[in-house]
Amino acid sequence: MHKKKIIGAILTVLLISFLFSCSNNSDDNDRINQSENSDVSNNENDVSTNESDNLKVEEEYTGEIFLYGETHGIDKIIDKEYELWYEYYHQQGMRHLFIESPYYTAEFLNLWMSSDNNDILDELFVDWRGSPKHNPKYKEFYEKIKMECPETIFHGTDVGHQYASIGQRYLDYLYNHNLMDSYNYKIAKEVMEQGEQFSNSNSSVFRENMMVESFHRELKALTNENIMGIYGAAHTVLDINDISDSVPNMATQLSECYDNIYSEDLSILAKQMEPLRTDTIEIEGKEYIAQYYGKMDMNWTNEYKYREYWLLEDAYEDFKNNLITMYVLPESNFPMLIKKGKVYVIDYTEHDGSVVRKYYRTDGFVWEDMASTEEFTLISISKLKEPLNIDTVTVTGNDYTASYYGKHELNGIIGCESIDYWRLEDAYADFKDYPIAESEALSYDFYPFSIETEQVFVIDLYLLDGSVKRIFLRSDGNEWRNKPATDVLIIEDE
Repeated sequence: MHKKKIIGAILTVLLISFLFSCSNNSDDNDRINQSENSDVSNNENDVSTNESDNLKVEEEYTGEIFLYGETHGIDKIIDKEYELWYEYYHQQGMRHLFIESPYYTAEFLNLWMSSDNNDILDELFVDWRGSPKHNPKYKEFYEKIKMECPETIFHGTDVGHQYASIGQRYLDYLYNHNLMDSYNYKIAKEVMEQGEQFSNSNSSVFRENMMVESFHRELKALTNENIMGIYGAAHTVLDINDISDSVPNMATQLSECYDNIYSEDLSILAKQMEPLRTDTIEIEGKEYIAQYYGKMDMNWTNEYKYREYWLLEDAYEDFKNNLITMYVLPESNFPMLIKKGKVYVIDYTEHDGSVVRKYYRTDGFVWEDMASTEEFTLISISKLKEPLNIDTVTVTGNDYTASYYGKHELNGIIGCESIDYWRLEDAYADFKDYPIAESEALSYDFYPFSIETEQVFVIDLYLLDGSVKRIFLRSDGNEWRNKPATDVLIIEDE
C-alpha cells in the first residue's frame, strides 16, 4: 500500500517546531540570493573549475573507508566523532571527511575553512533551523575542526536538502565569480534537482541510491587516500536495507564495490542508560508506574529551560487511539533509546519556572532515519455503532444519502474547535477517480465510527477563526505515519 509521509493541511495552522519536533527539510522559509551578504573569499582559485581536477583518471580505489553511524543531534556522539576525526587527522594523516550533507553545503564549509571569519558557517547554521543540524554542538564541531584540523576537506554526498537556500546561494556565489561553466556549478545543480525530487517524493530508495552515486563521485577524485564518513546509522550499518526495507543501504551498496570498509555504530553511546528512579504518574484518574530518565538542558531556547523524561509502563493500550497533535519528537531528543508501542511523558520547564506537560507515543513512525514519537492529547473520539440520523448531502449537484455521526470537540487540535462527520452511502464508485491532495490525509483515529475501504466522507471543520471548511475524503486503504488514513479529495463543489 502507498504510505503518505506528510500530513497536509486540512489544516492551515500546522507548524512543526524544532524545540520538540522537526521538519522534513522544507524550503518554505529558505532565504535566497544572500551571497552578496556573505564575506566569502573572492579568489576564483578557491573553487575548482576543471572537471578533471575533481574526476581524476578512474583507477581502482585502494584507500580505506571508515564509516561512523550516529543518531543525529546527540552531544555525546558529536564529541566522539570529533575525537575520532582528530585522531585520524593527526595520527594517520587523513584530510578527507565525508558528511551527510549536500555537495554545495560541503563546498561552503571548505570555503569557510579558508576564510578569516565565521560568516559562512553562521549562515549555514541559520539554514539548518528545523533540522537536527540546528544544534549548537554541530556548530562547535565544525569550529573545532577549523581550529585543530585546518586542512580538513569536506565532501557532501547527500541529496540536495535546503536546495532553495544553501543550494541557490552557492550557485549565486559561482555566478558572481563567473563560474557558471564550472564542474562545481554542474554538480550543485544536479544535487539541487535531486533535493527537489526527494522533497516531492520522500522516497528513501531514491535518496539512498543517490547517496551511493555521490559517494562514488567523491571517491574518484581521491584514488587511494583514506577517508572517514559521518552519517546517520541507518546509512552506515552493514548488511541492512534502507528505512523502507526496499534496497540495501548506502554502506551495504558501497561494500559491494569496495572491500576496505569499516563501519561502527555510535548511536548506542548516548542511549545506554537505566532509569534514575521509579515514580508514579496519575493520568485521568489512573496511576502509572513511570521510569524517570532525568533532565535535558534547553537553555539554548528562548522558551524552555530544561525538560524531564518518564517512560510509562503498560500504558500504550490506554492511549493508542488518542488524537495526535501532528508534532513529532525524534529519538535524538531523548536521553534513552525509544521503543515502538510505548508512552512517554515529558515536562517542559519554562524560564519562569512554570511547567508544561506533554505526552508522546511510539507508533512506528520514522523521521529523518530516526525512530520518532508523536505527541498525543488526552482526547479520544469514541466509536459510534450507529449514525445519529440520516441526512442528504449535495455534492457537485448530486444528492447522496449521508449517515450523520455528530459534532465532536477537538479543543484546538489540528487547528479545529470541532468536526462534523457524514459518511456518504454507496458513493465510492462516483468518487473513486477524483484526484487526491498528495500532502493531505486524516487518520482513522479522528473518526467517530469504524472506517472500511472504499467509502466516502464529508467533514465540516470548525476552525479557530470561526470559519467552517468542508472537506471530502475517501478511504483507499492508504496509510499516513504508519496509520490507516483517508485521503483528501480535490473537488470543486458548487
